[in-house]
Amino acid sequence: MRQSITILQKKQKAILKENFFSQSEEVTFRSFGEVIKIIGKKYYTVRGKKIDKIINLVDSKSSFKVTLGGCIIKKINGIVILSKE
Repeated sequence: MRQSITILQKKQKAILKENFFSQSEEVTFRSFGEVIKIIGKKYYTVRGKKIDKIINLVDSKSSFKVTLGGCIIKKINGIVILSKE
């Protein structure tokens, strides 16, 4: 799992490779929530309903750009990039 996440602390970015979302649903859900919490520098994770919506976008669309929990979430060429808003 660790090979599918690259967190750049100084630039406040995370890069999630394609195999991140190929894990089990529960692992993907909790891990994605924690990554958003870390990058967005929030104390609480975002709502589960919102995380589900973003995970469904990753599965269905080829590219998109949305904001959630103080993060900008972009999907480009199968790679999901999270950066501080």
